[in-house]
Amino acid sequence: MRLSWSSISLACAAAALAGCFAFSGDAEDLIPAQGGAGGGTTVATTTTAATTASSTSSTGGDGGGGGAPIGCDGPPNGICNYQLEGCMCSDCSDTAFCQPGQCNIDGVCDEIADSCTCSDCDTATYCSPVGCQTNGMCTPFTESCICPDCYAYPDCEDNVMTCAGMFPDGVCDLMAGDGCACPDCLGGVGCAPCTDDGVCGISEGCQCADCLMEAVCASCETDGTCYLPSEGCDCPDCNGCM
Repeated sequence: MRLSWSSISLACAAAALAGCFAFSGDAEDLIPAQGGAGGGTTVATTTTAATTASSTSSTGGDGGGGGAPIGCDGPPNGICNYQLEGCMCSDCSDTAFCQPGQCNIDGVCDEIADSCTCSDCDTATYCSPVGCQTNGMCTPFTESCICPDCYAYPDCEDNVMTCAGMFPDGVCDLMAGDGCACPDCLGGVGCAPCTDDGVCGISEGCQCADCLMEAVCASCETDGTCYLPSEGCDCPDCNGCM
């Protein structure tokens, strides 16, 4: 929430500036410094990229009040835990979490380095329809091209063009000319091929022999869309993969 100067308490104004304010990641926003580390919570939206921080202490959370993480959760260790660390942490500053839309086109979807809108992540397990927020804004780190909010996102325009009629209609119809890259068909029946190499790939469907025992395939998402990389043919949405 953007605060006006008049809303800042006199007590804070009298204290040292560094102790009163914490940088939120937006150059225009200052927020009151919070009382204590700990209390970092799951980030609901993608944070704007910020300058790499040298701080090694956690400024995430608000001591239990639910604020978004800002700094590192302990000393930097080269691994971004984006649920507990923010973009002021050097572990996260170069990730797709802090660089919205970032893609490393190498044929592999990286959960931290790549956004869900990247072509490498079109059918990634963790870029399923469950991540769609349907709030009118595309959050590329957690929403893929399967989400209606992302149809107009630059990295999703090529997906949309593979649909019959060059726009999704909510139904995957391969016989009518929809391509597997069409948002209607991503990860759906007929569009989640198996490699059968003894390893369950991140884009393979739960119907594949390599993936049958994977934990992610043990439950159904029941969101009205069959997404085989994260649910099996026996799920209601997939109707026996018919």
